Amino acid sequence: MSGLSGALVDRHRIGIATVLALPTGGVEMVATGPPADFRSKTDQIRGMMRDIRFADGA
Repeated sequence: MSGLSGALVDRHRIGIATVLALPTGGVEMVATGPPADFRSKTDQIRGMMRDIRFADGA
């Protein structure tokens, strides 16, 4: 399965985003982390996922 990966960087952390193409079209993204973070930061996580862009424009 092919996909794209890129660095995620903020003031406190660095990570990697990997987006894989689904055979049926579209993509699937999975966020992981402490459950308390998901409960308190749901809007920020959704916004981050909507805003992921890759530098080469792919």
